[in-house]
Amino acid sequence: MTTEQHGTDQGEELARVHYLPAQRQDTDEATSTPGEVIEGELVTDAEYARLTSEKAKALARYEGYKHDLVTAGHITRRVATHERTKTATRTAVRHVLYVPAGAASFARRAWESRTTSRYERQMRAAETAGDLDRLQEWESRAEMFKERRHKRVMDWIGAPFQLVKALAVAAVSVMGLLLALGVVLAVADSDAGLVLAPIGGFLDLVQWSAWAVTVVWGPLMLAAPWVVVLVLWNEGRRRASVPNWLAAGTATREDVVIDERSIAHALSHLGLSPLTKFFKDGGVLQYTKVPARDGVGVSCQLRLPAGVAASDIIENKDRRKRLAGAFQRAMIEVWPSTGADEGLLDLWVADSGALEVPTAPWPWLEQRDPVDFYEGVPVGVDLRGDAVIAPTDGASYLVGGRPGQGKSSFTRLLALGACLDPNAELWVRVLADNADFEDMAPRLSRYSAGMGDDVAAAALQDLYDLRAEMERRGKVMKAKRAGSARDAGLHPILAIFDEVHRGFQHRELGKEMAFIGEDVIKQARKYGIIVVFATQSPTATSIPKGVTREVICRVAFSVIDQVGNDALLGDGNYKRGVRATELRPGSPEYAGDRGTCLTVGVVPGKDWSMVRSHFVSLDQAAEVAEHALALLHGRNVPSTETDTDDGPDPLADIATVLGDKPRLRTQEVLQGLTELNRGTYGRWTFTDLTAYLAEHGAEPYKSDGKKVVSAEAIRDALTKRDRPGSGPAGEHQGDD
Repeated sequence: MTTEQHGTDQGEELARVHYLPAQRQDTDEATSTPGEVIEGELVTDAEYARLTSEKAKALARYEGYKHDLVTAGHITRRVATHERTKTATRTAVRHVLYVPAGAASFARRAWESRTTSRYERQMRAAETAGDLDRLQEWESRAEMFKERRHKRVMDWIGAPFQLVKALAVAAVSVMGLLLALGVVLAVADSDAGLVLAPIGGFLDLVQWSAWAVTVVWGPLMLAAPWVVVLVLWNEGRRRASVPNWLAAGTATREDVVIDERSIAHALSHLGLSPLTKFFKDGGVLQYTKVPARDGVGVSCQLRLPAGVAASDIIENKDRRKRLAGAFQRAMIEVWPSTGADEGLLDLWVADSGALEVPTAPWPWLEQRDPVDFYEGVPVGVDLRGDAVIAPTDGASYLVGGRPGQGKSSFTRLLALGACLDPNAELWVRVLADNADFEDMAPRLSRYSAGMGDDVAAAALQDLYDLRAEMERRGKVMKAKRAGSARDAGLHPILAIFDEVHRGFQHRELGKEMAFIGEDVIKQARKYGIIVVFATQSPTATSIPKGVTREVICRVAFSVIDQVGNDALLGDGNYKRGVRATELRPGSPEYAGDRGTCLTVGVVPGKDWSMVRSHFVSLDQAAEVAEHALALLHGRNVPSTETDTDDGPDPLADIATVLGDKPRLRTQEVLQGLTELNRGTYGRWTFTDLTAYLAEHGAEPYKSDGKKVVSAEAIRDALTKRDRPGSGPAGEHQGDD
């Protein structure tokens, strides 16, 4: 709209020209020149202001509508793209699709029950696997099924005639029975009209039944479709596979049931051509051990089809990821391994989140009685949740992993277990500056920690001393004709070398330490000496090959690569699926798999096992060590350096047990000796005690009908034996 002044005189009223839209009849005519008035009307200033105001209001309303529409669009878009909306939509669509999926499942099952498709699939699988016996078995089953099906068809053909015949016989029988009943009633009451009364009552019953069915039938017909939908939905939910985009909307993992169906589904998506073809041809897996509960998960063993080896799955990380993803599990929760041969796949799948539950406290935290270190130490639980007792009698250890993943904690458990045995001797050398064993120092026979050359030299000297102790113990065992150190009454020695890689890689002492270390680790276990090498740097050069080959028990927490894995667990374990590289390293912010380790030789009867170790803090370790000192009953900390060639003195030990008591029963004396030195006196009998005391003239005697040992007789025997020039009164039975 354009305006211009109309008129030029001063007295003439000024007006505005309001142009109306031009009405062109001919579009081919030339356009008007600028400023030319086509059509218009004169308006006053007031009218112009009114029109302008209305236009402004219209523009304001338009802007308001526009703003509202834009706002509504933003809200709609935010609601439509919100994660909750997506999840709800996926959930709704997924549950809707369960209904047709359930119908398809029922249809497929009905089809298979009426046809030989199931038998044909099994025959194809047997033929693919080259199993002729199985092929013949399924062919026989198929023939039997065809015969039964033919018989059923013939029965159905004759069924209508049989039904009509049965109904006719039933009707005649019922009418005859009712007439007979009516005759009986008529004769009894002398009323001929009662002959048809039973028939009339029967017809009334039929009429009432028809009415009742009509009343009930309506609601049943209304509910029947919903019942059918519910049944189909449940069948589809249990058996159907939905598209991935529908299953990916939930934020939490669904607990996929581990059974034959889910395992076959997972294996079919690994990208192995022979497996894919096997399942495409209708192959069915053969299980040597069907899926069953195994601790906090499910385990099974299955025979892979021809052309597929278990290592094809185990050694390929991408396939292991796909396998775990198909079960909706983390990789650490799915453990495939090779069975007795390459064609057998052992599979263990944990329940979702089961391995994230903290382990129980260490069972010996509140231990108040002495323990026998030779019996082993509880260190954690296995995949089944069963307690794992780390062996010590005849054992040696190699423990390693990244810093902060549980290596020192595991080693500390072994040390605390030894502390609680009053007869156990502990040597600890830490070739680093840390306080992992500092609070145990009063209970340790030998201890030093630090990064200096003096600690490395002390560790090397310990290894030489252990070898010398092995030679001495060998002579004792030979003299006693004992098959083991324990049988010979030799007390256990636990020797821990933490951060031992610093010793093996020492610029001056490394070669010598590696040589003597290999020699000790080979033989120490025979003589009641348990050697533990611990390191946070397992490499091909930091751990001598001889140590890895000869060590009995191997423990690996999270490691970086295959080299570190096999340096700890032994060559070839990475390839067969025993991989500490797949343990997730933890941190102060993220627990990961701290405290979880793979072990070889720790759990009896198993080549390898995953163990979730107990955790004992430094404060708790200090409390246990303090209590362990109290268990010594005033004795010195056990030390080989203070031992004599004759070993313990039983006569003096008996005097210690008697204390200030005038006499004790022989049973109480034996119990006291066992508590004092289990390694020496644990196998003593009443006969042994009596024979020993008789040699020293202090034979037990009867008091109130019970055998007792006299404190006065023991003191006299000690006095006679230790009198200068008297010589030994008899041979000691010692341990070292």
